[in-house]
Amino acid sequence: MKWFKHISDSLDDPFIFELMEKHGADGYLVFFGILEIYSREFHSEDSWNLCVTLSYLKRKFHKTHRQLITNPLQTISNSGKWNVTIEDDKVTIFIPKFTELLDEWSRRKLGSHSGVTPKILKTDKDKELDKDKDIHIGKSPRKVFKEPTIQEISTYCKERNNSINPQTFVDHYTGNGWMVGKNKMKDWKAVIRTWETRGGNNGTGNATFKRQIRTERDAINQAACDEADRIAQDYYAKHPPSNGHT
Repeated sequence: MKWFKHISDSLDDPFIFELMEKHGADGYLVFFGILEIYSREFHSEDSWNLCVTLSYLKRKFHKTHRQLITNPLQTISNSGKWNVTIEDDKVTIFIPKFTELLDEWSRRKLGSHSGVTPKILKTDKDKELDKDKDIHIGKSPRKVFKEPTIQEISTYCKERNNSINPQTFVDHYTGNGWMVGKNKMKDWKAVIRTWETRGGNNGTGNATFKRQIRTERDAINQAACDEADRIAQDYYAKHPPSNGHT
């Protein structure tokens, strides 16, 4: 499932782990649960925002206290990923990069059924990238990850007052090529904090907590898949393929 980029290997995503570290399972549930609602209600108008009530979100997520929803939302807003406004019972949310995620998925989904790619699926960012390719303009170099030394890891672990063994950490990631899930490591300090939430030394941590997270993730992933199919079907109903393509 690749429709939302954060879903793949989301438990290894530094931001998601920081959200969970601060708010527990509620942080994960609020982030991906609202993505599900956002996708269901989404309209392509430039000025569109998701407007819901806290009362609705409390019922949706089975929470009795509003702080279990507002606190994670405030953390997400402070990160700059979403624009969130909370006024009494009203919540307004805008996700700047959502249309890019939607168009990326839609291009693959619709393109598999038709020889014609709808123009609506071409974003401004896509056009700029195409233009860059045509005139052979190179991309800006990415920041290169530098493997930390045992001393650097030891110093950071002492600052964090955790139980992680620096040698164990180095041995683990040296053995897998410094990969986090399927991706090359970008921030070793964020991974250290991830290990802390797992109980130190990449242990199992709280098994009940992890089962709860995975259960909620799987349910949200399936709901997002179903909603994505509905969006594609609605689009095709309004824009049937021409020239005999099916």
